[in-house]
Amino acid sequence: MGRNSLEEVRFDLAQFSGDEEGTDEDGVVVGKEGQQRGLIRLSLGSRQVPVVAVDTTNIDLGLTRNGLLCAFRGTIVRAERGRCSYTRHGPFMFHVTPSNRQVLYDGLRRAYLGSERGEVAPTVEKMVDRIRTVLERWLQHQAILRSEGALLLWDGSLAAPAASRSTLIVGQMLQEARERGCKVLALSKKTTLGLRQGAVCDLIGDESAPSLLDIDEEARRVYGLRLRFLGHVYAAKLARSSFTFRVDIDRGLPEEEAVEGVRELLVSDGLRENYPETLRLAHVLSHFSAAEAIGMQRFIRESYGLRFSSRPDVREVVFGPFWGSRGGRQEVSGL
Repeated sequence: MGRNSLEEVRFDLAQFSGDEEGTDEDGVVVGKEGQQRGLIRLSLGSRQVPVVAVDTTNIDLGLTRNGLLCAFRGTIVRAERGRCSYTRHGPFMFHVTPSNRQVLYDGLRRAYLGSERGEVAPTVEKMVDRIRTVLERWLQHQAILRSEGALLLWDGSLAAPAASRSTLIVGQMLQEARERGCKVLALSKKTTLGLRQGAVCDLIGDESAPSLLDIDEEARRVYGLRLRFLGHVYAAKLARSSFTFRVDIDRGLPEEEAVEGVRELLVSDGLRENYPETLRLAHVLSHFSAAEAIGMQRFIRESYGLRFSSRPDVREVVFGPFWGSRGGRQEVSGL
């Protein structure tokens, strides 16, 4: 079975590095440089538009006997007419416990997402991701309400589990964006989307940049039973010698408008390794430094009478040098 799986790898490589043009098992034409039907060559857009990017991040501050201390921060970056500005929200610190997770979950969703439907809160560990998602959705909505005719850049994708409540919330946000003349583009730095033509990063060669490759049909065919795609899925290579990213563009937009949005991005924002500068800045400005983590721990210690102590990493103790030094996790206790 292992050898057979390696044979499949060799077959995939042959599809993308062969010298002769052929077709894969789905009948998609593959050229000498991996060019396929569905490739959309891009030219520069005819006008510059405002670009607004949103990103959030979180950090664990320590464990208590009852739960987890964590902090969150989000940033909205706006680029317009050669000028760049940002608004940073946070840090917001939380102590999440089994006893308060439901109250936190219901309160945050009601206050910031307008969701009145009760849902069972996730575990304490997964609550961290949920709180960050609530903050991110709220900031994305605020960006929509404050923008007209802008490109809105989101981190991640526009796909979600079919039964997820977030599909309704995101769908409403996308509709509001369209009503205000805005286009939503979601960029994924990493994606678990694996297609039979190959990995997303291998689908477009340098000689085809800048271009989009329409992979929506196959993405929905492979994952449609599990995910709902609110965006049209593309692979994008906007500059030579750079990474290829997955880009989801609001499915409610006509294809011509969606492609025009990417063309406008080329003239309205800078690119670093094919990644929009505004979205990169939103991530950098949301990131927590080690000094900030120490400062928040000190604030908690002085305000709430807690002390921090380093707990050794069990794997490091058991496996020694074979695990590597990763440092212990901060544990919090009362004075």
